[in-house]
Amino acid sequence: MIKKLWLVGLLLNGLWIQAQIDKGSVMVGGNAGFQFRKVDKTTTDIQFSVAPNVLYSVIRQLAIGGQFSYAHYYSKRTEPMQTIVTAQNVFSIGPALRANVKTGPKSVFFFHASPSFGINVTRDPTDKDEVYVSVSNISWRFGPGFSFFLNKNTAIELGVYYDGMRNIYSLRQQRNLISKSAPEFSHGLTFAVGFQFYASKKPSPVKPASN
Repeated sequence: MIKKLWLVGLLLNGLWIQAQIDKGSVMVGGNAGFQFRKVDKTTTDIQFSVAPNVLYSVIRQLAIGGQFSYAHYYSKRTEPMQTIVTAQNVFSIGPALRANVKTGPKSVFFFHASPSFGINVTRDPTDKDEVYVSVSNISWRFGPGFSFFLNKNTAIELGVYYDGMRNIYSLRQQRNLISKSAPEFSHGLTFAVGFQFYASKKPSPVKPASN
């Protein structure tokens, strides 16, 4: 009897997951990631990122939507006579795509891809000449992960993503362009953990027990 109840429980959980990732369901959530890179013997890069998203399942295995991301970059370069530290905050927005494959009663394998576009401005408010630096960026993230359902509407996610970014720096004075740099690229692996909340328009396939 206990074995039968356990099997029924697994089946119901599987049906719940299937209903939540079925066509018409909405996913709202995001993740936080950390990246550490040793560029060379003198330079170390650290990145912390947060990326909330909203996705809509057009079919059971595919969801599309949008993603907003914030990333903080910290770089430290040690030279013989000095140590150079730079920091940058980057905000970007863009589309997102996710493919889902149910792998167990409470787990889903996914592949996530999201290009994004943004701009960052660094200025000194006390500068009377109004000279500032603007940075336009194109970034991308793609990689696999797993969702583990805590209940029929909430899942915790673990992912490994390949993150990259292209930056172009522009020096401006009162919005007039003075100079522009060549494109600069950075990339690396990001380990991310997050939550995803699922809402489905369809009723749950689990029927209440009759008395």
